[in-house]
Amino acid sequence: ARRPAEAARGAGAGFWRRAMAKGLVGPGTVTGRHLRVRFGPLEEHLWSAGAEPSRGASLLKQLKRGPCCWSMFISCAGFALPAMLHFGIWQNALDLVAGAALLFVAVTSTLCDAFCVDSSVFDDGFAGADGDRKYVQTAAAVGLRPDEVLRRIEEAGALPEVFANDRWNNLTRLVDRATCAFVVAPSLLVFALSQRPVWGFNLVLFGGFFIAWVICLVDQRYRYRDPCGVRYVHGRYAIERDYEIHQRLHEVWHFILIVVFCANAVYRPS
Repeated sequence: ARRPAEAARGAGAGFWRRAMAKGLVGPGTVTGRHLRVRFGPLEEHLWSAGAEPSRGASLLKQLKRGPCCWSMFISCAGFALPAMLHFGIWQNALDLVAGAALLFVAVTSTLCDAFCVDSSVFDDGFAGADGDRKYVQTAAAVGLRPDEVLRRIEEAGALPEVFANDRWNNLTRLVDRATCAFVVAPSLLVFALSQRPVWGFNLVLFGGFFIAWVICLVDQRYRYRDPCGVRYVHGRYAIERDYEIHQRLHEVWHFILIVVFCANAVYRPS
């Protein structure tokens, strides 16, 4: 028998695998009684995997709609604050790099979390001349047989169209997360280690980041419950309850990071 600690780790890993596994979720309520495709961790970043944007909406058209939520917009744009501190204090090239990275992520985060959040019809179920509903595209995306997709729709009492995050949603998620991982993280880490010893105040900053990261993991759990929990319908954004919880927690993640990044920019004991 496995030890309790090993069993707990296994159960935790299994929980997150199930939470993030591709599949069908829903149906929704305020966003429409449609089942939704939940993409896997890779597919949710791919332009080619996403649904065609509603009415062929371009990036500019989605920007013109305004943010889905102003508090989310503020939490994303807030990364410009530590960027301005780096530019204002500017002692060396590392300040310039860190400031530019933070300014860039203020843009990518705003696009990803506040503007390009829409979902649209992924599969209307029709395939072939006979007019029968086939759901071949949905079946391929979630690893089910077409008849299983149809059965789940009927059992859920859902509308026939299956929804998924649109292509702009997927693309901006890829750009934002790549910016965080490959631009912001290394530039701020190098800056922190160049200003202060590894231990001491840097440990406090790492602790703050860890708390924020745990909150982010929880908020993503809520997003995976219904990744299409926000839709632009009838000239406004409709948002499901689980997605609202994700938004509030994601804003907390952002605000904690902003405080940590501001402290990192300002505290220079040398």
